[in-house]
Amino acid sequence: RLAEENINYRNLIKDVRHKKALYFLRHTQLRIDKIALELGYKEPANFRRAFKDVTGKSPREWRKQDTE
Repeated sequence: RLAEENINYRNLIKDVRHKKALYFLRHTQLRIDKIALELGYKEPANFRRAFKDVTGKSPREWRKQDTE
């Protein structure tokens, strides 16, 4: 079914994780390592890297900028 919609599974997972990360960063005070675990990352460093690849900022930088 994904192929019918021209959607790649890996990209779908990345998109869902990113949207959830934005939600957690914006609406909770969860620590970054807890957010990483909640999103299924085994290592917080992998989450930080993936987040920065998409946004150009670390999760901490993004959270700080979003609250200003």
